[in-house]
Amino acid sequence: MDETISVARAEAVPSECDKTIPDSSQENDTVGSSKEIFWQMLAQLGLTRKYPGKITIKDIIKVDASEWNEKEHGTLCPTKIPWLILKRLISSHSESRDISVTNEPNLNSVIDIENNMTFLSDKPHDKQDISRLDAFFIVFQCCDPFLKQVLVQKLFLCKIAVPFLYKYWETKEKQVSILSVWPLRSLTIQNNQTKDGNTKVQCKDIEILELPTKMIAFGRMGRPNYSKSKLMNSILSDHGCKTFYNFDCNSGMTERQLSNGHVEIFWLPLIGDKKDRFQEPMTFLNLRGDLQQHFDAEIITFISTFVDTLTIIVDIETILKRRRNVTDVLLKFSSVILIIANPIKHETTHAQAVNEFRENVLKYKSNMNLRVLSTHNEIRKRNVVEMVSFISVHITDQLKSKCTKSYQERLRKAHLRIRIDEKDENCQIGKQKSNEMIKQMNSECLSCSWKQNLTPVHSKYSKKLGKLIKKREREKGFEGGNAIDAKIKNIREVQIMSITKSVKLFIKMLIKHGNNLHVLKYFLCWLHIDIAREKQQSLPELMKKNQQAWINLKLLKSNENQDKSNIEKQENIIKELEKRIDEASFSIDHFFREIGHINEAILQLEKDSATLELPPLSQMSSIIARLVADGHQLELIDGESFYMPYKWIKAVINDVDQYIGAGKALALSVLGLQSSGKSTFLNTMFGCQFSTRTGRCTRGIHAQLIPVDTAKLKNRLSDYNFIFVIDTEGLRSPELSNIRHEHDNELATAITGIGDITLVNIMGENTSEIRDILQVIVHALLRLKMTNKDLDIKKSCCFIHQNVTDTSASENMMTGLNKLIQTLDEMTEESAKSENIKNITTFNHVIEFDINSQVWYLKNLWQGNPPMARVNTEYSERVMEIKSSILKKAFTIKDKSYKSLNDITEHAYNIWKGVLNEDFVFSFRNSIEIKAYNAMERFVQDQLFHLEILIRDKILNFSQKRFASCNQGDNLSREEDILNSDLKEVLLAEKIKCERVVEEYFKKDKYKDIIIQWQENQVFRLNKLCETLEQSITSQINKDLEKRAVEILTVTCQAEHEEELRRMSMKIALENRGKTLSRPEIDKLFDSIWETFVTRVKNLPSNVEKNRKKTIDMFYTCLKNTYKSNQLALRDALTKSNRLTPLPNLTTLKGTFKCTGIDKNDISLSKWQTIKDVVRSYVKENIEPEANEEFERVDKEIERICQVREEITENTINKFLRDVNLNLKKKFKGNNDREFQMSFYEKFLVHVIRHAHVVFEKHNDNYFKTYGVAARLTSYKKQQKIKFEAHLRRRFTEDDVSKLFTSVIESFAEEWTTIALPNRVTDDLYAYLPSVKNRAIIEICSDLLEKDEFDNFIRYIRTPRDYASSWITHKANHFLFAPESMLYAKISSSLLRSFFLSAKECIEKIRMKNKSQSFISMNEWVNIFQILMKESSFFIPSENFRSMKRETETTLNLEYLTYKVLDSLKETEADLVTHFNEVDSGSVQWENSSPIGRLIQKIWGCQEQCPFCGEPCTKNEDHTDSDHNCMQHRPLCCIGIRFVGSQIAELASCEFNVQTDITHRCEVFDYKCNNGKREPCSKEWHPYKDYKTILDEWYIAPSANMQDTCRYWMWFVATYKDRLLDKYQYKFDDIPSSWKDITKSSALKSLSETYSV
Repeated sequence: MDETISVARAEAVPSECDKTIPDSSQENDTVGSSKEIFWQMLAQLGLTRKYPGKITIKDIIKVDASEWNEKEHGTLCPTKIPWLILKRLISSHSESRDISVTNEPNLNSVIDIENNMTFLSDKPHDKQDISRLDAFFIVFQCCDPFLKQVLVQKLFLCKIAVPFLYKYWETKEKQVSILSVWPLRSLTIQNNQTKDGNTKVQCKDIEILELPTKMIAFGRMGRPNYSKSKLMNSILSDHGCKTFYNFDCNSGMTERQLSNGHVEIFWLPLIGDKKDRFQEPMTFLNLRGDLQQHFDAEIITFISTFVDTLTIIVDIETILKRRRNVTDVLLKFSSVILIIANPIKHETTHAQAVNEFRENVLKYKSNMNLRVLSTHNEIRKRNVVEMVSFISVHITDQLKSKCTKSYQERLRKAHLRIRIDEKDENCQIGKQKSNEMIKQMNSECLSCSWKQNLTPVHSKYSKKLGKLIKKREREKGFEGGNAIDAKIKNIREVQIMSITKSVKLFIKMLIKHGNNLHVLKYFLCWLHIDIAREKQQSLPELMKKNQQAWINLKLLKSNENQDKSNIEKQENIIKELEKRIDEASFSIDHFFREIGHINEAILQLEKDSATLELPPLSQMSSIIARLVADGHQLELIDGESFYMPYKWIKAVINDVDQYIGAGKALALSVLGLQSSGKSTFLNTMFGCQFSTRTGRCTRGIHAQLIPVDTAKLKNRLSDYNFIFVIDTEGLRSPELSNIRHEHDNELATAITGIGDITLVNIMGENTSEIRDILQVIVHALLRLKMTNKDLDIKKSCCFIHQNVTDTSASENMMTGLNKLIQTLDEMTEESAKSENIKNITTFNHVIEFDINSQVWYLKNLWQGNPPMARVNTEYSERVMEIKSSILKKAFTIKDKSYKSLNDITEHAYNIWKGVLNEDFVFSFRNSIEIKAYNAMERFVQDQLFHLEILIRDKILNFSQKRFASCNQGDNLSREEDILNSDLKEVLLAEKIKCERVVEEYFKKDKYKDIIIQWQENQVFRLNKLCETLEQSITSQINKDLEKRAVEILTVTCQAEHEEELRRMSMKIALENRGKTLSRPEIDKLFDSIWETFVTRVKNLPSNVEKNRKKTIDMFYTCLKNTYKSNQLALRDALTKSNRLTPLPNLTTLKGTFKCTGIDKNDISLSKWQTIKDVVRSYVKENIEPEANEEFERVDKEIERICQVREEITENTINKFLRDVNLNLKKKFKGNNDREFQMSFYEKFLVHVIRHAHVVFEKHNDNYFKTYGVAARLTSYKKQQKIKFEAHLRRRFTEDDVSKLFTSVIESFAEEWTTIALPNRVTDDLYAYLPSVKNRAIIEICSDLLEKDEFDNFIRYIRTPRDYASSWITHKANHFLFAPESMLYAKISSSLLRSFFLSAKECIEKIRMKNKSQSFISMNEWVNIFQILMKESSFFIPSENFRSMKRETETTLNLEYLTYKVLDSLKETEADLVTHFNEVDSGSVQWENSSPIGRLIQKIWGCQEQCPFCGEPCTKNEDHTDSDHNCMQHRPLCCIGIRFVGSQIAELASCEFNVQTDITHRCEVFDYKCNNGKREPCSKEWHPYKDYKTILDEWYIAPSANMQDTCRYWMWFVATYKDRLLDKYQYKFDDIPSSWKDITKSSALKSLSETYSV
């Protein structure tokens, strides 16, 4: 026996200092009881539905906003424990396993504060503690395989033991043991090998399963008074660790009910120096529980074949009582260290018993290497240091004879009858598919060149593509840009032809297993593992060579006599090695990048993926989106080429939205130097999996989606559902040192621009190293600010100082920080001044920053010494504090609106494009701002429109109500005042409502921080509309008052004549009573009376029609006022037109240019003025078509005026002439080639008038015929004839009353429907037509594309407003009157139905109300009917029933009258419906104004056009807060612009020209440079880029690449090249090939992209 046992000693002496540990009786649980305990504890922890393996990474990384109160863990309920364990562990918290899991609400209730010696109580404490080890093992089993892999990595970082073998309830009745191999697959550790004990070789990353190691297991039997786990922790680290849970851990004395029978594992790699306790890597297994009671024979057998040595701790009592059991266990192992946890004296019975036990074991197995040790030296207990040193020596000696073997090798040789988790079917499928991939990859090339040969699309061509795209964005020349476009296209075509078999196989695997996410994840994990394994064949050696090369370079530079050639040679060696390392640094990320770049090329080239033997793009994007939604990273920008495959990313993000539901995201980005701990910080904060290896990581900008649960969060001012965490490569990358400055600037601008919050990561306390980076950030933020000086960018930043050891760093560094902020302020002010930005003098003006709350300090990441250094708990906890602070602040930023994922992607693309350009501010196009403006414009437009419709309805209803009840002309003024007052009160109330709705929109819209800049203008629009409506109220009331006054006057004047007509009718009826008269005789008698009456009425002074002014006279007056200064020329034009004599057989103006009398004297053609044939030809080919376009517009305007049901007055004609004149001068502008004389305009206008006055006169005739005195007499005649016939019969019958009544109702119903129609039609048309200008332009251009008619394009190009007016009119008329829609008929029928329904209900009410009486007087019946109709909001004037009310003595049979009236009303309603159904676009008459005309004005808004290309301004009518702006500009050749001299068509657009030095002549923008004079100014030539000096109300967004915003018109030019040549007579250089490649579908799609719809 060893020196450790003195056989001569006597009895075992217990130590007073030994801890009391629960005896083994507590562990004698049966399978049945453990089953009940397991399921009970599972329910207690709230994990019943999560077992087994249903908790995913996505579940854990989800941020719970209520985590801010995480410090108050003492009151946690058991159901929150698992989530806290996992969330802490995923954030690398080294105490994550050891959280408090007690269910006690009050700590004071269990602590005997008053020292009442409550521990003496016999009453058991009913506290139900859960062992944290039990909880941890249950939680681990509830995690899915992929989360387990992540957890194992975190456990190793935190130096917490890893589950190795555990009991698993396959069903509620069946328990099996599971060997956990899969979670260890992804774990790699660093192991430093030594050579001859002296020379240290390179540190090597190695898979834990491949690590050659000695393996030792620790177990116990019985319940010795010595902690096995604590001993193992002491062996692992001299400084103490909590790797294996023991009774010294928090709540370590809590009874363990489930963890016994489980095995944990941990490793002790080498650090390669004298501090290593062992000279070879060691693996430790901790067998929890009693080896005999808690482990079945199969597990013991497996352990015995798997490990090199078993160290078993027992006490003497166990040896004495359970000798046979202990012997049986030991005999299964070939090497055992037996530690007796008692003091044993020599020559005692205990010593003798131990000797006998040892001999007995060796007798059964003589070849066993058995050591018997003691925890005591004689009777003195060894302290920890002694025991560790003592046991380490024996372990080393015991293991000398054992071979070092890896985990994998041991598994292959072990007697394994235990289930391995990797035998899962999905795992095996994934492994098989990975093997297929690796086989294919190796068949194509060696692993050291995989990157170049397997993924050439991005590794070879995207670098070239990135450079070309940057060059394209900076290219100022048109031809140079087109040449680059061609190269870009060629590269993309090469890309799609360079797809390797490995990539195709990888895509096939993704698609095939896309529906089974488990198989897909297993495949990706296995492939990641296999690729990493393959890389190890070459990469470590290359890294070693590179390290040595740098050392050699340093030596060469340190020599006094430097040899530059040798230094240069050594630098070339390093470059070559760097290149080889880069090529060998292949990962699965490169496959995903390759897929992105392939699909981007397919999308850009508009190819069909099937032709490339690839699945549909939608399937590929869907699979990637599913992975992203599940927590995988997405590369936004490839760092190797600074290339963003935007269309592909957008497709993926669109699909992500489908999986997660559209929501808002907080974009959080991090910026800092390389290797400053950025990725580690994000991984700790959110549980991300960003790569943290030093050396070769995939460069670029990567993002991960973190869901946020805000259900429990209250009082949040801003909201988001996700955090879009953005990580990037470090600045000052050594491999990019030659281009560091530009690359860092680009990266900093992109990262700062994308993130709502940017974390600036600083390693250490010294800020000087980051100072220049901060300058980049200042400029980046200022650039963003400068893109819209009125916009608050609502961004903030935080400084994170890592590796700050001093606890008082905050105070000590304040001086340095204040100095830094002062420097930032100075830089900001200087930059702002240089860019002419006022009111920006401090860093805080550009971005929100508070030195007191947004500077954080972190201690060192690591705590302790290698190899057992663990993540510092203070680091993790501080990171959690920072996380809570940042996210809480993000929720409470006032007026902050977070973007959707699509918006973030689009914004990132805009930032990327801006960064590529040398002038970021000049080139940045904020698509999100455009989108926000469009949405805001649509919303406000809707509110204003509905306010207008509401007020117009109110005007109609109020006016009818007040004036219909007014029968005295003297009372009209009073009613007018009341009406004005009431309606203005209604307007004010509705305005306030509208203001609140709009204000609420600006507060809650998802883009609220962007749209706030336009709020003031929208309030102005509302106020202006209300002013207009107030004027409309006054105007309409005046109009209704005049109409009603005429009616009252007419009725009053007619009254005495009507009474005379009645007497004459009764007299003649009396004379002919009793005679049998035929119908002709009755008609003759009545007509003789009627003619006398009509003659008298028509001569009444109230008949305004007698003095009606002719329209020709009105035109003549207006014409003279228009041309006061040119009376002579006007007189000549009038003379030639024979004083505006109408032209015979003229139905429309279109096509009548020859009749205008315009000749060569009216047009000056400078070059060909003397050549009559040339003049005639020019007029015919150019002037005549343009004139006919204008004639067509005037025809439609005349038609629109005539569609309004009112008299055409001198005001109407004056406005008509003014509009025609303005359009005429706008259309026919002079230039260097032609000039129009005043006589041209006068002749043109006279020609229009000769036609218009005839049409207008005819309209007025029809109006008075239909609605004048004659029309009213016709209706009255019908009533009088009914009465005359009744007098002939001596009495009025119910039939007569019915006819009289129906006649009145019919007239009123028709009038009421006609008045109500415009508002209803306007409302419905508004929903049908494009409601905002952007959408109207898209639909018009789409329609042009579909019809594909050149002349239509030219009409739209020349006069977009006129074309839009025609287009909207046609579309509206089609919707109103086409057989398939018939909206006009439907609305009129609906109005009539509502009116007649009310009338019928009123008649039935009269019958029911007077049911007790059989007869009723006509007067009473009519009065009741009027009252009831008023209650239904139908106000029929009393005089309408005056003919009926005169017959006051007539009594009627109520029942029969009701029957007859209802029957007549039914027939009348049908007649009126038919009447309105017959109305069409040619015969329609609108009350007051045409709905179509009103909508055209609303939809089209601003009538301005780009002064250069004629593209319409996209803004609304009132946009005083912003410049005129177009979303796209056309190539200038579309309107005939060419280069002077060469006469070659100008293909560039305004957007392109304004970022160049190209100049133009004065006439290009219509001589706006010369104060209204139509001649060149003194400069004659103007640079496009200086347009603001003259066109200060315009903004033209610069673009070096017309493909971004001009594809539609590029398609037009390429398609109609020949027609454009014929029309404009210029020359064409060859159209760029990229223009010819644009398809119709691509042109159409570009409209929506351009207008951000």
